[in-house]
Amino acid sequence: MARYSDWEWPNAIESFQQALTIARETKNRTAEGAALLGFALAYSTLNQPDKVIEYSQQVLTLASETKQRSVELTPLTMLGVAYVNLHQFDKAAVYLEQALVLARELKSRQSEATVLGMLMICRAERQQPRLAIILGKKSVNLLQEVRTDLHDINQSLEQSFIQRWQLCYRYLADLLVAQGRLPEAQQVLGLLKQQEYFEFVRRDAGAASLTQVHINFTAAVGIAVGEC
Repeated sequence: MARYSDWEWPNAIESFQQALTIARETKNRTAEGAALLGFALAYSTLNQPDKVIEYSQQVLTLASETKQRSVELTPLTMLGVAYVNLHQFDKAAVYLEQALVLARELKSRQSEATVLGMLMICRAERQQPRLAIILGKKSVNLLQEVRTDLHDINQSLEQSFIQRWQLCYRYLADLLVAQGRLPEAQQVLGLLKQQEYFEFVRRDAGAASLTQVHINFTAAVGIAVGEC
């Protein structure tokens, strides 16, 4: 799907409507799903969560009917994010937990990190800071794995990646500060800085490679998301 600037999304929506009409006339369900997903992405960018929910539900239904399980990941995640934006955290968690299972099946680390990060917010808003921190750390650890892969390929890509995901790191750090776990919060924030990141790698004597560097857990690990 083409990339659009914020000011271009209204024109994009018109294009998606034309594509959807043609897809339905020709009974092309793959094209129909792509157009519906385009609507969901557009309204997500335009901060209209009700519309995101409307179109993501249609994509999810279509994917289920056509037995394209892998296609369900994006609409499930978008539904979760939309409900988080509406502060309906219980509904958000239902979709996010489904998305988490699918992200792990598909071995999509960035998708899994996204979902874990949103579940972190859900648990925090439901006054479950300990579980929120566990989920947030798992999210950041996955992001660190992706980041190190990008560093090996292209450092400018790595910097863009950090900018994109910094809110997840900062949200986790805020949770840790609120729980009085200042050294861990500083560690998380330090990961945002390239120099401190590589110093952290060098300090980790047990890491055989960059991708093995993880934030240390002080809370109990092994709690399933469904138990959160």
